[in-house]
Amino acid sequence: MSSPWVTFIVPAYNAERTIGATLSGILTQTYPSLDIVVIDDGSTDNTGAIATAHPRTTVIRQDNAGLAAARNAGIAAARGEMLAWCDADDVVLPSYLDGMVATWNGAGDSRTIATSDAFLLTPTGLSGKRLMPAYDPRPEDQPLAFLQASFISVLCLYPRRLHDEVGMLDTTLKRGEDRDLWLRALLRGWRSVRQPHPQALYRWTGESLSSDTADMEAAEKRVLEKALLESTEYLTEQQRVLIRTLLTVGTPRQLVSDGNESLRRGDLSSARVALRQAAKLAPKDRRLQLRALAARTQMTSRILAWHQRQADENIGYNADMRR
Repeated sequence: MSSPWVTFIVPAYNAERTIGATLSGILTQTYPSLDIVVIDDGSTDNTGAIATAHPRTTVIRQDNAGLAAARNAGIAAARGEMLAWCDADDVVLPSYLDGMVATWNGAGDSRTIATSDAFLLTPTGLSGKRLMPAYDPRPEDQPLAFLQASFISVLCLYPRRLHDEVGMLDTTLKRGEDRDLWLRALLRGWRSVRQPHPQALYRWTGESLSSDTADMEAAEKRVLEKALLESTEYLTEQQRVLIRTLLTVGTPRQLVSDGNESLRRGDLSSARVALRQAAKLAPKDRRLQLRALAARTQMTSRILAWHQRQADENIGYNADMRR
C-alpha cells in the first residue's frame, strides 16, 4: 500500500478561537508522513501567532484575498505529493488520514479524489446529523450527479497533480470555488470515492453559514455557466440539458434553501412545491427525497417545520442570514 507524503492545506481568517483545535487534530494523526500549511488570509487577530506555535506547520501570511486565493497559495507551497483540505474551524480525529489514504489507495486509480463525511458540531454539541448526503454515485454517473448535488466535501484528499491537469481554484469566484474545481475534474475523467466511516467534526454554526444567500446562489449559477462556456467539449448532451434546466429553474440547493425559508415562515404550500422540485432535480439524494415526501401532507409538513425551527435554534440561525 502506498504511503505518500500529505500536506494539509488550512486557510484561516480570524480563526483564533478554533485553529488551535484544528491543528492539534492534524498533529495527532496516526498517519506519520504529513505537514501543514496554514494560510493566514489577512487576519486581524492572533490566528497567525497561534499557528506558528505548532510544529510541522508553515504559516503563509497574505493580505485578505479570499478562500480560493488562500488555498492556491497553500497548494503552491505544499511539499506533499498528496493534498488534504481542512478548514480552520473543523477537527479531524486521529485515524482520519489513515482512513483517507486507505480509501484513496483502495480506489485503484490515481485520478481519484477521496472525500470524507463528518459529524456536525453545533454550539449545543454533536448533533445526530452528518455533513454529506447519504448516497455515492457510481463512477460513470458522477459528472451528471455532481451537477445535481455535491458529494465531495471540503474534507478531501487528492494528488497535487490534479491541478496540473485541471488548473487551480478560480479566484474570481468568491463562493463555490471548490464546486467549480471538482466539477472541472469530474468532467475530465477524475472520480470521487468516499471514506466510509466519518472521522472528522464539521463545525456548523450561525457564523459559519453564509450571511448572503443571494451571493451563494449567484455563485452556484456562475459555476454552471462556466461549465457551459469553458468545459463544453467535455459535456454530454444530457449534461448540457441539465445545466440549462438548473439555470432556469434553480439548483436543488437553491430550491431547498427556498423550501427551508418557507418552512420558517409557516408557508407549507410553498415549501412543498420547492422541496418537490428539488427532489425531482436530484433523484439520487435520499435525504432530499425523504424531506420532499414528508412535505406532502399538512400534518407531516408541520412536523418538518418544527424540525427546521429546532435545527435553526441549534446553530444560531437568524433572519439576517438570508437576504
